[in-house]
Amino acid sequence: MRDPKPSTRDRVAQLLPALDAFSQAFTESPDVTIRPTPALGPAVLPGSITSPRASLHDLRGHRPDLTFDGVIGEGGMAIVRQATQLALHRKVAVKTLRPGMESNVALFALLHEAWIVGNLEHPNVVPVYDMGVDDEGRPLIVLKRIDGTPWSDVLAHPERLKSIGGLDCSADPIGWHIDVLLRVCTALCFAHCKGIVHRDLKPDNVMIGAFGEVYVLDWGIAVSLRDEGGGRFPMARDVREMAGTPCYMAPEMLAQPGDIIDERTDVYLLGAILFQILSDSPPHRGKSLSAVLVSVLESRPEIPQGGPLELVAACRRALSADKADRFQSVETLRAALQTWQSHRPSVTLCAGAERCAVELGSLLSDLAAPTPETDAQRRRRYNLLGECRFGFRQSLVSWPENERARDGLRGVLLATIEHELSFGDHRGAAALCGELVDAPPELLERIEAGRRAEEEADALALRARAHLLDYDLRIGARTRQFFAIVLGLAWTILPLVGFWRGAERTTWPLVVAAPLTFLVLVGILGYWARDSMTKTRVNRQILATLVLTLAAILWTDVWSILGGLSPMEGLRLQPIIMLGVMLVLAIAIERRFWPTTVISALAVPGLIFWPTATNLFIGLTGFVLSLNAVVIWRARAPS
Repeated sequence: MRDPKPSTRDRVAQLLPALDAFSQAFTESPDVTIRPTPALGPAVLPGSITSPRASLHDLRGHRPDLTFDGVIGEGGMAIVRQATQLALHRKVAVKTLRPGMESNVALFALLHEAWIVGNLEHPNVVPVYDMGVDDEGRPLIVLKRIDGTPWSDVLAHPERLKSIGGLDCSADPIGWHIDVLLRVCTALCFAHCKGIVHRDLKPDNVMIGAFGEVYVLDWGIAVSLRDEGGGRFPMARDVREMAGTPCYMAPEMLAQPGDIIDERTDVYLLGAILFQILSDSPPHRGKSLSAVLVSVLESRPEIPQGGPLELVAACRRALSADKADRFQSVETLRAALQTWQSHRPSVTLCAGAERCAVELGSLLSDLAAPTPETDAQRRRRYNLLGECRFGFRQSLVSWPENERARDGLRGVLLATIEHELSFGDHRGAAALCGELVDAPPELLERIEAGRRAEEEADALALRARAHLLDYDLRIGARTRQFFAIVLGLAWTILPLVGFWRGAERTTWPLVVAAPLTFLVLVGILGYWARDSMTKTRVNRQILATLVLTLAAILWTDVWSILGGLSPMEGLRLQPIIMLGVMLVLAIAIERRFWPTTVISALAVPGLIFWPTATNLFIGLTGFVLSLNAVVIWRARAPS
């Protein structure tokens, strides 16, 4: 702890002489409560000092119908016994003064607490069943018997959370403690509505029932903010001495000049309990009472790091030294705690997504371009990204203002976008970028430039693929085989029949009828196989070559007739046309047509030396061409 300011040290020094009697008790038990006593100065009593006796006189003759079973606990002035209320046959707790402690101050303290608690009918305040006196005239306060554990014991021994109310609450200790604190806040909200300030809130004064009930105890130093006129409650404005538990005290509880107790004093005490929930210790600590009081006056406890941010902020605000900086009511503190509760699902989802984000970041750092991803790595990356996106998005659905979730989602998206860009996947990067709010302009420009480059590359690849498909001889190979067989047989048989008939029986009508017949046959076959033969450019070229060859032969025949050539002279021009066509096919479309090209070339000199065998050469060329085409396209046909 840092050295206090001199003024703070002086103020503490002024308090210590009056606290000599308390210092020894503090050394033995730092959580002990300082109560107003005659040794500390005039007690804060309403009305005259004899008013407690008068109140007690009113109770004479009323003795509760009880049988006592044993002692539950003892304090400085009072003792609590277990008893049975005979009329209802139920166990109760009976609080009375210890023998020898019947002073007006002690008597009033007991009656004061009974009056306060009796005025606070609330589920989180122990109800008062009855009041009376015993045979010696000592007051008896009959209270509900609570079987439970002080909250301080649960905080000190977390393992007890495994059996609170028959349930195991150890999985979420901070959530359970905040739920208890909220119920304490509810009791204090009710008390403040009645104008009552507790002044001694601490875990030791909160009881957890056997079934998880929460009760705020020990209202013995509570004061009233309202003058209710009966003189039963001490007024906050009349407080002139320090009271409370030093480890939890608010600065104004030291009762320095100008200090006023009000609802915000209880806000501070609730903040002190919240501090203990977050740090496992009260806010004011020290080896001596003076060190603790210095901490109270300075009121700057160091809240441990790592706690829920909203709770840390609420704790820091509630523990402000200046009352104006605190929550101005317990209700606003309770609202802050409830807000944290409502945000917990979002925070939990966000925390899980952040763990996935760390794993994703580690994976992305290992996947450095240009080394390609394996399928397993890609699946792992996609799975982690999906988990992160789901976690962060669901977190934002639960709490739209969760900045950590918003920043986390943005972070994983940006990291994955950079990864996609490094591997050239601009489309993937663009899809992820569409999920970003306010994407960086330079990132959008990079993605757009890459996307355009990808589109150009894809268009080029598409054109290349289309070109390859256009010249893929495997497409339509079986159809072309069928063409070759049908036309080849006709091209072989008809000329051989003409050769067998003899050259002298060859006439122009027969010569012209042959290409016309072939054109009709090609037209019929072409229409039947139009889907296959027009699907690719090479098939269209082959079909066009066949048609143009027949048209060229027919054109030659017409001009041969017009030129006065004989049928055999006109017929000898066909092998020359075929040689030209085969040269084009072998060079431009399929080099394996070279056997037919060779035969066509040899047929030309044969026509010169053996003119009467023209039909034989034509039939032989047709047979070789048909056989050549069937063999080539059989090898090309897909299996």
